[in-house]
Amino acid sequence: MQPLNTFTFPLSGASLIEASAGTGKTFTIVNLYIRLLLGHGCEPLGVEQILVVTFTNAATGELKERIRQRLRQAYLDFFAKASQDDFIQQLIDQSDNVELDCQRLALASKQMDEAAVYTIHGFCHKALTEHAFESGAMYEQSFILDESEWLKMAAEDYWRKHVVTLPQHTLQLLLKHWSTPDAMLKGISRLLSQHATPYQTADIDSAIKSVKQYAEQVAKLKQWWLSNDISQQLSKANLNGRAKLGKLPTLQDMQAFCKTDLLQIDFDKTGWQLFSPEQVAKAAKKGSEDLSHIDFSQFERLQSMLLGCQQNLILAFSQHAMSVVSANLASHKQMLHLLSPDDLLLGLQRAISQQAGSDDKVNALANTIRQNYPVALIDEFQDTDPVQFEVFQGIYGASNEEPMLGISSETRSYISSGASSDISSETHSDVRSGLSKACWIMIGDPKQAIYAFRGADIFTYIKAKDWVDHKRHFTLATNWRSAPKLVKAINQLFESSRKGFLFEQSIPFYPVQAGRDFAGLTIEGEAVHSLDFQHLCSEQNLPISASDASTQLAIATANQISHWLHLAQTDQAQIQNRAITASDCCVLVRNRNEAQVIKHALSAVNVASVFLARKSVFATPIAVDLFRLLKALSQPTDERLLKAALMSELFTFDAQQLDNLFNDESSWQEVLEQRFYWHQTWQKQGLIRAINQVLQHFDVEQGLIKHQTDGLRRVTDLRHLTELLQQQSLQLVGEAQLIHWFESCLLEPDHNNDGQQIRLESDANLVQIITLHSSKGLEFPLVFIPFASSYKTAQQALYHNEHQQLEVDFLIQEQNLQKADFERLAEDIRLFYVAVTRAVYYCSIGVWNISLGKSKKVSGFGQSALGCLLMSSKDEPETDPELTITDQHIAQRIQALAAKCDLSYRTFIQVQSATPQGGITQNSEAKLRQLKALQLTKPVSRAWRLTSYSAISSQQVHLDMPAPGQDEGQDQVLHLVQSEELAEQSSLNSELTQSPFSFERGANAGSFLHGVLENIDLQKPEQLAKVITQQSTWFGISEEWHGCLENWLTEVLLAPFSAQAETAMETPTQTPTQTPTQTQTLVISLAQLSAKQVKVEMEFHMPLHEVKVGDFNRIINQYSKQYARDYQFEQLNGMIKGFIDLMFEYDGKFYVADYKSNHLGDSYEHYHYSAMEEAMTGHDYHLQAILYTLALHRWLKHKLPNYDYKTHIGGAYYLFIRGMSQATPGNGVYFVLPELSMIQALDDLFLGKPPAKTHQPSAEHQPDKKPQQQGQLDLW
Repeated sequence: MQPLNTFTFPLSGASLIEASAGTGKTFTIVNLYIRLLLGHGCEPLGVEQILVVTFTNAATGELKERIRQRLRQAYLDFFAKASQDDFIQQLIDQSDNVELDCQRLALASKQMDEAAVYTIHGFCHKALTEHAFESGAMYEQSFILDESEWLKMAAEDYWRKHVVTLPQHTLQLLLKHWSTPDAMLKGISRLLSQHATPYQTADIDSAIKSVKQYAEQVAKLKQWWLSNDISQQLSKANLNGRAKLGKLPTLQDMQAFCKTDLLQIDFDKTGWQLFSPEQVAKAAKKGSEDLSHIDFSQFERLQSMLLGCQQNLILAFSQHAMSVVSANLASHKQMLHLLSPDDLLLGLQRAISQQAGSDDKVNALANTIRQNYPVALIDEFQDTDPVQFEVFQGIYGASNEEPMLGISSETRSYISSGASSDISSETHSDVRSGLSKACWIMIGDPKQAIYAFRGADIFTYIKAKDWVDHKRHFTLATNWRSAPKLVKAINQLFESSRKGFLFEQSIPFYPVQAGRDFAGLTIEGEAVHSLDFQHLCSEQNLPISASDASTQLAIATANQISHWLHLAQTDQAQIQNRAITASDCCVLVRNRNEAQVIKHALSAVNVASVFLARKSVFATPIAVDLFRLLKALSQPTDERLLKAALMSELFTFDAQQLDNLFNDESSWQEVLEQRFYWHQTWQKQGLIRAINQVLQHFDVEQGLIKHQTDGLRRVTDLRHLTELLQQQSLQLVGEAQLIHWFESCLLEPDHNNDGQQIRLESDANLVQIITLHSSKGLEFPLVFIPFASSYKTAQQALYHNEHQQLEVDFLIQEQNLQKADFERLAEDIRLFYVAVTRAVYYCSIGVWNISLGKSKKVSGFGQSALGCLLMSSKDEPETDPELTITDQHIAQRIQALAAKCDLSYRTFIQVQSATPQGGITQNSEAKLRQLKALQLTKPVSRAWRLTSYSAISSQQVHLDMPAPGQDEGQDQVLHLVQSEELAEQSSLNSELTQSPFSFERGANAGSFLHGVLENIDLQKPEQLAKVITQQSTWFGISEEWHGCLENWLTEVLLAPFSAQAETAMETPTQTPTQTPTQTQTLVISLAQLSAKQVKVEMEFHMPLHEVKVGDFNRIINQYSKQYARDYQFEQLNGMIKGFIDLMFEYDGKFYVADYKSNHLGDSYEHYHYSAMEEAMTGHDYHLQAILYTLALHRWLKHKLPNYDYKTHIGGAYYLFIRGMSQATPGNGVYFVLPELSMIQALDDLFLGKPPAKTHQPSAEHQPDKKPQQQGQLDLW
């Protein structure tokens, strides 16, 4: 490949230019453009004759502007007949007529609006419409940028006609693969757009037939299982207690399954293999009964049949869906005369290829296009796809066989030298004629081909490269972007790798030289290495997961940026003799998740940043809030809509402010009057005026900036949305149409629509966070790549076969998945190259030994782009594929690189929880200076974790006391062993009388009972039969129990809440065996609670700040000495999580209730206070009551105006549902009301506040005032 000389480059034939990053690709295109305009080495052409094609609208706009600016400068230099630009000066020197050329430049500059600079789709659209007769295109067609709506419609058509009409058994299995039309479309949409070919084929009829055969075998097995009572035999076989196949829930599931029409049952994804002979043999132990008489081999045959059915279905329907959905889509568009971008390409390619084989037309279309555009420059050619290449090959392909049609070799050589002015007029005419037909220049960089997900095909580029004569391969070899030392370091990084870009011959790495010599980055007066590796190491020398590493590398990066920006305040951090700014810094990330991690770390050190990503403004939180406001303005008579809008985050009101507004008659009346005025403004003066009036009335923008951490972001999005709404309101008729349009934008935001792209919220100095893909073509003074080791393996077996055709293996076989992952790795290397070449002065790379998948011991570093480069050094022996990569291996490779170039290498040790080190303030200067010098040498434990009541309760020194009445549904993990022991006492065919007391015990039964009570309207006991039936299917409860269960749970719903209060928590002197003297009576039952009064399964998370076990024990034991516990947990720092079975409001007070299915005895009399007290104590339910009450207390503090504990907290009810009935009120109902001072003390402890003076427990609770009847039910 020869270096390119822009001045002598041949403007004829098919040529390929490879332009490495920063080598001036656009500058080269512009210079070639000027040569074509002036006729330097060719006939002078007009701007409308030089076709320049690129891939995005933004790129076309930028390219036009660059050409325009260059033309102006060239015009001024030609006018002055002198230039400081070497290229232009050469053109002036060799010009036959400087004045004429000056006029040509002036004319071209004025005509740039007519220049043929297009996107690939824009060019195709113009070619088809201007040459509709030759192309056979229809004249009356509409262009649509996004065809997703029509594609979805085509998929739904397919679903209705070909999926839901399938036989029941076939449909069952297919729905396991595709649950919805959207799921199906997600699996095939990329394959449709890229025209992938299936690796295997299958027939739908054969697939359906195989399912039928499988279903027949399943039916036989079910009959065999039931008739031979296999469940009973297995349950009595005395199998290993750990073996799942012998456990009661498994056998119940299988028993229930055999009574259904289902074709498969999931046993932790083991399928039928759970009952295979091998598993049965493993489950046997000494003393187990002999089961050899049972034919378990049929389960293996079923598993094999099932796998075959699934594979046939996936293959057959994936292929069929691709074919039919594609046809449906084409039919929809054809009927409505619509064209998508892909249709333009395919239409032009089809028209050119058809005429190429037609003798009578002699490819008139290609000739016409070539005459209109004698020269074509295709920019970003590495991002082409097969269809695009075929289009241009069909138009300009002859240029490769006849580079300069009808011109002698001497003439070609002469023109290539740039001396065409001496050619005779006759020969010159021949030259012009030949050149006008044959000039195709492909410009790109295969090392930057990173858009496979958009359809770009690196193999098409390789094919094109091979097609072009190798003597016509040129390269740009000078980097004009980066500092010399950084250029050398990047050269060394890629050049030293044995594997390089994986496609060694097709995509070789050619080192580039630096075009400029300039000073780099200096920190505190010392030059900083241009390439900087930050290596996060494990103290145990083990791989680190991506999630663990990303947090710490983000913090390290944020601290480094913060430190440098702080130094820049006193000119101690400089580039080119100026202080660095935040906008000089750019952090490159793979995705939005990584962006959030680094943005959070920067925010923690008070460094403002902005994430630049392609995201529609309709996908922002403020868009939903504005939609609520729009609906309220459109229907001013609906007060509920207005309240809903005012309660959104757009208006930033807290609960107290909303309560004041809604209950202050004069204030609320003013708002109600204003809403009609706002509606009239919309109708008469436009929407934007009405919205602005609302925003000004409530001072919305200032409220957002003041109360929201991303307030400025939201204000920018709000202004953007109002602009879009105003524009659309001018095109639509009526408010309803505008609201419908807004709603459709919210449901399906268009992230590729330039008009919808979120805007920068500020012009201020901000650190920029950009995705790797979005950074292509950009440059930044300081670049940080903190997550360079991260990668994601291929999930779909989509790859190129030996013929370089895109192929898909729907069965995802290992060998084909490996091919897909090889292509993934190759693109990841190219993406890494793009990342490091964005930097001008400095590039930081975060590296760690990333773990493979979920493994904690196996390294996946070699499968990352950076790992592939480092571990394939030419200076080291080839790495053993089985080598377990360690931190030492990585360090050795980086240090070897550092010895050859300007590269620094630093390590720091992984810590369990890292914290950003301050911000850019005067007070933090000393700390920041220390941070630069210090290195962590051992982990620092901060014990951040998620915990729960169960976890805390399990970590205590247990007293030697019984724990009667295990609650089967609560905390199954904590009491698994006990639950299983209880479960084993129950047989499949119980002969006991059916009652609440004989109903099965164990975790399964408890979960079933909870499920029923949580899924019914408490006021409608008649729903019990339906819900019991539904839940029984899930939990394998025999239908024989349904009648008993319905009667029992009806009693539970109707039993009154008349309970003896637990005063022991308030009166420390009382002994546990004493009967309390105080009672809590509610003249209410569960069945009297309306849906508005209850909240089911409320989840909560409460922060824990450095909670010490001693402080926790002291508070608990102080207020309930008779239930003293010695909890043994480590210091808690994190969150405590829980689910409250039922929260309800009654008579102005709020209560929590917890269902307990503990078995305390075989009659209602066994569920008296003492028995429940023993169960409460034995299972530590008191702690649960305290924590749940604290959660309720926290929640009400934020939700209720004028909240008061004694006024609004009713207490906690523990409902032992086996003992509840109307005939025995009070039995089975246990009441707990924790002391206010204890709740306050725990609240302070959890929040990290210092301990208050010791609270003295009061003797009793007496509310200070009567509960307010204020409709708190709106809270949920």
